[in-house]
Amino acid sequence: MQSSCLEALCDVNSPPSRAVLLLLKCNNIPVQMLEIKRTPKLEREYSSEIPDTMPYPAIIDHEKRLHLTGSSAILRYLCARFELADHWYPRDIVARAKVDEYIAWHDANTKVAAASVYKLRIVQPKRMHIPVNEEELRRARSRLDHVLHQLVVTFLKDKDFLCSNEITIADVLAICELAQAVASGFAIGDGRPRLLAWIERVKGQLPDFEKVHGSMEVKKPFRWLSMDSAM
Repeated sequence: MQSSCLEALCDVNSPPSRAVLLLLKCNNIPVQMLEIKRTPKLEREYSSEIPDTMPYPAIIDHEKRLHLTGSSAILRYLCARFELADHWYPRDIVARAKVDEYIAWHDANTKVAAASVYKLRIVQPKRMHIPVNEEELRRARSRLDHVLHQLVVTFLKDKDFLCSNEITIADVLAICELAQAVASGFAIGDGRPRLLAWIERVKGQLPDFEKVHGSMEVKKPFRWLSMDSAM
């Protein structure tokens, strides 16, 4: 497949975009136009086939005449299209069901919890000049704590990764979303050694993790542990 056959539209400030970007990079999938911010001007210069209303992340597979949006749909498609290593999205029906189970849970839990603290800590005060509502932030942090607990006791358990002992697209989606909470100033690894060990294992399987997340708009020190806990 020639590199010009696949185009991707990703914004590194978007966790779903970062998940797609990391899978592409980790597997050396040939693709055009990564790591851009969505603007009408860029889209016109980039591809006349990208609709103005198409959200990101998005891909166009010219060979298959396919426009596809939605990170989980894109990740599943890339695994099948490029016949990636089976561990990413297993062919075994039981193993695949466990990955699908997490993905179904992800959007209403990990994604919402991390996005909420990011909105209250970063988006509203820095972009919209709305003061931080401490009570809303307290509730959002409580929900995030609950989600982090569930990640460990419901999904991780005694495994190396969320769905098995090998990394899957579920882990990529989860860690990119949790990075929003860390970028908001929450050291989510504090007091959670099993979660922190999982984070390090996932990062170890994604060589471009630091580079991709270092490109985020938020330039805070990226700490999974607080300074006190790290000492």
